[in-house]
Amino acid sequence: MTGSQLATQASLGEPRLERRLRLRPSYVRMVEEVTALRLHPELRPIDRSSPRDHGLPLGPVLLLLVALTTAAALLA
Repeated sequence: MTGSQLATQASLGEPRLERRLRLRPSYVRMVEEVTALRLHPELRPIDRSSPRDHGLPLGPVLLLLVALTTAAALLA
């Protein structure tokens, strides 16, 4: 992979910095990838992913954080 290909595929996750460095925004790449997967089903992975690859569910963590914040606000 050449340097220019690496630069176009790099994702910083910070829109302002991506614009400043003239990289394609991450949301544009995401739309292109989803569109390609919709139009070309043969590109979709056929193997099932393991639960370890799914990442950490943030729902319980956020619920705990909201509950602690609410309790701290009520007790203060």
